[in-house]
Amino acid sequence: MPKVHNHYDNLKVARDASPDEIRAAYRALTRKHHPDRNAGVADAQRVMSVINVAYEVLSDPLRRREHDEWIAQAESPRARPLRSPHTLH
Repeated sequence: MPKVHNHYDNLKVARDASPDEIRAAYRALTRKHHPDRNAGVADAQRVMSVINVAYEVLSDPLRRREHDEWIAQAESPRARPLRSPHTLH
């Protein structure tokens, strides 16, 4: 199964990043992408939202563990391909 895009990718950190590395990456990305610094950039708010959600998950030990479990399941060779709910079987 191919690698899935996840919150680690959104913060540009390794999956084994320490809490300090996650916090530093979050701060660097918010300085770069904050809407107040990017007036006129159409998707600045969306980018900040993605960064914020990633940090919320990865900075909480329980939510991070659940996210890691989701990644492991999604990347498992036995993982079933996801189907659109609108696909006819």
